[in-house]
Parts: sequence; structure tokens; C-alpha cells
Amino acid sequence: MLPLPLAEPGIIFGSGNDNFTNSGYASVASTSGIGIEMGAGDDNITNSGTLDSNNTIDVGAGNDSFINDGTVTVNSGAQQGIKLGEGYNTFENKTSGIININSTNDGITFGADDDSFTNDGSITITTTGTNAIAMGEGYDNFTTSGALNFDKPIDGGADTDIFTLNGTAIRSFDQDIVNFETINKEESGSWDLTGAITGATAININNGELHLNGTITAPISLASAGALGITSPNSIGTLNYAGNFTQSAGGLLIDVDNESADLFAITGNANITSGTLIVNPLASYLDYDWTQKILDATGIRTGEFASILSTSALFEFEGDYTVANEVWLNKINVPLLTAMENASTPITANNISQGNYIQQAIEAGERNSVN
Repeated sequence: MLPLPLAEPGIIFGSGNDNFTNSGYASVASTSGIGIEMGAGDDNITNSGTLDSNNTIDVGAGNDSFINDGTVTVNSGAQQGIKLGEGYNTFENKTSGIININSTNDGITFGADDDSFTNDGSITITTTGTNAIAMGEGYDNFTTSGALNFDKPIDGGADTDIFTLNGTAIRSFDQDIVNFETINKEESGSWDLTGAITGATAININNGELHLNGTITAPISLASAGALGITSPNSIGTLNYAGNFTQSAGGLLIDVDNESADLFAITGNANITSGTLIVNPLASYLDYDWTQKILDATGIRTGEFASILSTSALFEFEGDYTVANEVWLNKINVPLLTAMENASTPITANNISQGNYIQQAIEAGERNSVN
């Protein structure tokens, strides 16, 4: 256990290859603007305990690493949260890792060269700076399966960078993703991105669900195990796509209710050669003649979905491709008893009698009798 508190100038290492390891409790109360400074060299900070600093943790220049499997807190007095300088740096927040940063400049920053950032735990950054995380120059990799709670964007910086979403959980991120040329969705979980995606040249949905919002300009590639969600889960909205869209595999996931449906608005051509349209009804009742437009291309729409899957046993749907540049979705009115038999609650003889009566009324066009 380190003495409490450590006054100005905090913990300072000189040049050389240094290691700072904490498995207990360390509190750094510095008045110099630097809580921990590792200096030049290939340095390592490893924390599996509790590390509190009221000022910047500066790992310095060199091929450095910051590994956390405990709790790290950088308090509001810090100009920056955690700073890794020029060099080939590795930042890893493991599954049990919790990082909380409140800074007046960017939360986590990297210098030039190729850096690696991995988060499998939880990171919260509150900053008055420009970015929550700034990766800097270099061919950088940012990978997360854990929670990201930021109030500013993630910036990949110059050169060609990769942003990868992993995990099996349901996650969301509500800030902008800037200057990452490739966005990859891997593993079976679901991610909902509600901020803007700027600078991307490829979005690859290889596994699980990726829900996108606003306007997308990067080409989207769908693998057979991936699904593109049109706007956030369990909400109705429009996803604008600037360019030509091709779906030859995977799923297109839309939400519908009695009055509306998600809309995929494409500025260009839509080429649907295969894939599955996955329909998620948000309502327990849809009008007898329910129909909604779910895709609109300013260019030409060719092809059809190979299959249409409803997430509710109460409803079945079919695609209507009559309009050349659109796709409409129609409800198929299956016999009521079939829907009741598909429901999770067992039906009784009285249910059967009621179902027969209501079905007869539907087929006779007496819609008011079943409202």
C-alpha cells in the first residue's frame, strides 16, 4: 500500500524501461498537473487493485502498455486523463476493469505510431476537451466488447484505423465515431450506434446485430451471420444511406407498429439478391389490411429477399415489390386459430369457440366486431 496522499510532484520515473504495478490501493494527490509520469522508455503500468489520481497519468514516450483489471479513477483536476506518448502502445481494460475519468482535456490520448486499444470492461469519460479518446497518428486498432459511457467522440486520428465491436451482450454507444476507416461488427451480440460515423470507408457486419442511425455514407457489407438494424432497437425511424446498397446475405432488421415502420432510405440503387428481412412487431395488434413501405431507393431496386421472418408468432408478413424502386411489407392474415396455436399461452375450448366466431367475422368483413 502506498502512503496517502502523495503530494506534488506525484510519482515520477526517469528515462528507461520502468514498471508500475499496483494490486492494492494507491492514491496520488499531486498539485503539479501530473499524477504519475513514467518518462521516456518502454514502460508498463499494471493495475489490479484501486488506483486514484487527481491528475494526469502520463505513460510517456516509448513502446508502452497500460493494463487494468481493477479500478482506475482520474479525478476532475486532471488536464488529461491517461496519456500514452509516441510509440507502439497497448491499452487494455480487462473484463473486471473499471475506468472513470473526469478531465479538462481529452480523456485518453495516444501519440504517433501504431496503437492498440482493447476494452472488455467499463470505461466512463467526462471531459470538456474535444474527444473522449484520441488515438493520434498511426495505424490504430480500437476494439471493445465492454461498456463505453462517453460525452465526447472517439477519434481514430490520421492514417488507416480499425474500429471493432465485439461481445455477446446488448450494448449502445451514443457519441460520434470519427476517422476510423473500417468499422467491424464481430461476435453474436448487438450494438446500437446513435452518433455520427465520419470518415469510414467500409462497415462490415460479420456477426450479430449492428443498429445504425442518421445518415451512413460508407459501404455496408453483410455476412450471413450479421444483421443490419434500421435505427435503434424497438423504435421507429429512418436510416439514410448515401450510395448503392447490396444485400446478398445476412439480415435486414426493421421494427413495425400499427401506424408505421422503419424505413431504409437509399440514395442510389438497391440490389437485393438474397438475405432475410427480419420484422419485429412492436404492437400486439395490426390492422387487417396493414401495409407499410420499408425500403425506398432513389435509383433502381432489383431482386427480393430470400425470406421474411417475423419475431412474433402472432403475425406473418410478405414483401410487395410492385413499385420498381421500393419494398412494401404486407401483413398476411393467417387464420386466428393458427395464430392462437402459435402463441405461448395454451388455448382452451372456449378460446377455440371465440376464435371461430371472430375468424368468421373477419372473413365476412365485419371489422368493427373485432376491434
